[in-house]
Amino acid sequence: MTAWLPRKLIIIVIVVWLVTYAAMMGYASPKHDPDFAAMVRLLEWRDPVTGQKLPLPIDRNQSFDEQIKDLRQLEVLYFAGTVLSELPPEIGFLVGLRELDLSYHNLTTLPPQIGNLTSLEILNLYENRLTELPPEIGNLTALENLHLSNNQLVQICPEIGNLTNLDQLYLDTNNLREIPPEIGNLTSLEMLTLAGNQIIELPPDVEQLCAKIFCTQ
Repeated sequence: MTAWLPRKLIIIVIVVWLVTYAAMMGYASPKHDPDFAAMVRLLEWRDPVTGQKLPLPIDRNQSFDEQIKDLRQLEVLYFAGTVLSELPPEIGFLVGLRELDLSYHNLTTLPPQIGNLTSLEILNLYENRLTELPPEIGNLTALENLHLSNNQLVQICPEIGNLTNLDQLYLDTNNLREIPPEIGNLTSLEMLTLAGNQIIELPPDVEQLCAKIFCTQ
């Protein structure tokens, strides 16, 4: 898995626990304002040269949907631990993202625009309420780590087989009864977790893959 290293013009480090920072900065708690735009305004980035923490350049008096288009330089977005129930399609404008952490939310679906984030190397969706993935997930061919544990997935789209750079895929603790044979195409995998599902039998290609890697069933 690619280590986090400063690169390009700016590296964005985003505060994980928004509620704490909201209190420190005097904003309303996200629990009372579970709006994606409002919560993103609480985030900060760290200047890689000076180390100074600064607010994201978002104007509270202007349309967030338009301003997010100007944040294409974001590379790392840790946005965990709040009450987000819906991810807006505007997430697709953040095409520079390499790491995206959306763990510990109440997401039930992902917008198809998630497929625009073709630079993503790490996508963490741990502890949500996802029941399925959009087929556009197959566009994220740079992904190396996909964390889907502790959701409510009942199926995995076959497009996941396009993610041939994946080396870690976490699917444990879901509601899966079967997994697509296309997972057998993920020849770069080093870890696959399937425990805590209702899978009775693996497709032959996936079974052969599990024989070569660390695989929990």
